[in-house]
Parts: sequence; C-alpha cells; structure tokens
Amino acid sequence: MKSSVLLMLISATMGSVFTYFVIKSSGPVVYAQPEVAAQRRPLKVTLYRYELKPDKLDRFDDWIQFEHAHHAETVETLERGKMYFEAIFRDRENQKGVIYWLAINGEGGSSVDSSPLEIDKQYEAFMHDTLKKNSSRALSTEYFLIPEFVMRALDQHQAAAH
Repeated sequence: MKSSVLLMLISATMGSVFTYFVIKSSGPVVYAQPEVAAQRRPLKVTLYRYELKPDKLDRFDDWIQFEHAHHAETVETLERGKMYFEAIFRDRENQKGVIYWLAINGEGGSSVDSSPLEIDKQYEAFMHDTLKKNSSRALSTEYFLIPEFVMRALDQHQAAAH
C-alpha cells in the first residue's frame, strides 16, 4: 500500500510554516494532526480529457461564454455535487479539439443528471452536443498539493454539511 507524503514548507520572509499535503490517489492521506484527520472526508481530484466534435468548436466557445455570463448561477450548482473546484482548460494551438476538466470534489454528491436545475439540464445538452462519444478519459492523479488553510476551510464546510 502506498502512503501519502506530508511536506512542510517554511516561509523565510514570514517565519511561518505552511503544511501541504501530497495526496496519492492509490494511498491513504497522512494528516499532521490525528484529531483533525477524523473530521476530514476524502477528496477526489481528477483531470478529465474530452475530445470536441470538429464541427462544434464554436459551440464550445459559446458555452464557455454562457458559463462566464452565468457564473453565480453555475457556482450554485456545485454544492449538490459536493464539487469544490472546477476548471476547464484548452490548448488552442496544438489540440484545438481537446479540453481538460479539472475537478476536486468530495464523496456523496448528486450527479448532474439528477439535477432539477435548468442550468444543469443545459450543461447536459451541451455535453451531448459538443463532445465526441466515448472520448472521455480520466487521467491518473499522481499527487495533489493543498495548503492547510484550504483543508481547514474544507473541514469546516464538510462538518457543517453533515
């Protein structure tokens, strides 16, 4: 069984210690304080790769513009899926028809296909319209760094949600 690695970085300018966690997807997470570890729920960090349909690149751009225009409404959808962070990346020079979606989420969230929200229904239609069938791939998470102040915020949020 692989174990995670705990790194400590010391800031020379401030003299303070920041704790970062290296989380290997195939091993347990090692926490600095055992009493805090019992409160934490697992995080899933995944980078997905999707291919866009060649004739739908402009449609994808339209969707991203829609997401920007409806940012607050879109952020509201994250909680029901236990989604803490999402980002979409695109290489416009070398792989114009490929997108990468980075997702950080907790366990037990609801899937987008069970959502009653109109924006989630629009999202599903967009995905069906723009992504090549059977082109998705989840890349292997080798490690993940997160500062302690973010973990504390997630701990507080997860504890309040339970």
